[in-house]
Amino acid sequence: MEGGSLSTDDFKAWAQNDVVPFLSVMTRIPDRENDALLRDYGGTGFPYLIYLDGDGNKIGKPTGRDMDAFKAGASAANDLLSLRKKVAKGVPGLESRLLLLELQMGAANFEDAKGRREALKKPRKGAKEWKVQVGEIDALLLDLEIDTLIRTTRRDKEAWPDTEILLYEMANEGKFPSKFNRSFWSAVLNVSKKRKDSAMFQKGYDAYLEAYGKNPRAKKMLDGMKADLDALKEDG
Repeated sequence: MEGGSLSTDDFKAWAQNDVVPFLSVMTRIPDRENDALLRDYGGTGFPYLIYLDGDGNKIGKPTGRDMDAFKAGASAANDLLSLRKKVAKGVPGLESRLLLLELQMGAANFEDAKGRREALKKPRKGAKEWKVQVGEIDALLLDLEIDTLIRTTRRDKEAWPDTEILLYEMANEGKFPSKFNRSFWSAVLNVSKKRKDSAMFQKGYDAYLEAYGKNPRAKKMLDGMKADLDALKEDG
């Protein structure tokens, strides 16, 4: 990215006047201070770009890598801060809107968001809009629950098998991520295969097929899944 948007005069001017850039270089040096920032903020790869407030709390991330996306993301982050101030002052009827925006911006943790969702009460006015907001909140909250489960246990060899079972059970309850999540569907496939659940394996295979079906490099992987699926159906 150094040869792209971050090197332009437009970015330089924006960074000098509207935001305070902060760069953290991750290493694998034991006991190095702040070396876990990428993981702590939910990052999964490099570069990982987010917006922080003055206290270092995540309040969003850009949707792209160009200046329009940077500016739009910063504007949305400022809107979030403004909405938080209004709620803190006791302005009524904004709780669901704030929670939805925080979930959309990736600025909420699961346990806090879950508790706030449970505390939401249907208003007397604007019930229709509130219902739509809550529907979006529930979908994003499920995504956050799945992401949190995966992020906090994926590298733990002892905990991950239990997480795979939890994700499989969520799938059996009809709880699926809104977008393709490879770790989620990989876990579901693993447990489905062990339990000889061809119906759920079919759903996992279909999800992979939709995500990777047009990628010729994925053919070997998909063919292997199809062979496993056919074997499960034959055994069943």
